[in-house]
Amino acid sequence: MGTVKVTNIEPIADNGTLTIGNSGDTIALTSGAKTSGFGKIGQVVSGTLTTSTTISASAATDIGLSATITPTSTSSKILCMWKIMYGNSSGNNGVLNLLRGTTKIAQGTETDGHQSTSSICVANSNNYWNFDTSGNFLDSPATTSATTYKFQTESNDGAGPFQINRTARNGSADAQGISVITLMEILD
Repeated sequence: MGTVKVTNIEPIADNGTLTIGNSGDTIALTSGAKTSGFGKIGQVVSGTLTTSTTISASAATDIGLSATITPTSTSSKILCMWKIMYGNSSGNNGVLNLLRGTTKIAQGTETDGHQSTSSICVANSNNYWNFDTSGNFLDSPATTSATTYKFQTESNDGAGPFQINRTARNGSADAQGISVITLMEILD
């Protein structure tokens, strides 16, 4: 077995495929060597909302939970993960929507007041139910610009009020939770 030392290996054709090893082979890196790409996590950022908030609005309204990430490549994907304390206190149904900037990329759909047909939560029409909702969404923003992901609440049948970070079923202002969003850049 010999050692080949080079600074760059390229395929013969432009945009061609460079194959290393055969099917079933293991490609090993020496200790301390680093790779780039290969589906690795490039960076992780998060945002936290620790205050208890009540939102009364008929239109979609920011809940105050967001995080901003700057992808290193236009082909990177962003994995959004969240845990949000969300509920209502008036008998109105509401949903949480995930936005990239001003664009809804995942939207809750109120069905029977207890479930959502998507990965985003709903608040049911029974007063004072509060949900510790969590989920994830894989986005392809196709940009290297700073990109903000945030949540909004939106009423299906009224104007709320909707509660963020209240853990008590009775809607007590004394009980407070924590809501978190985490963004991971997945390199291609």
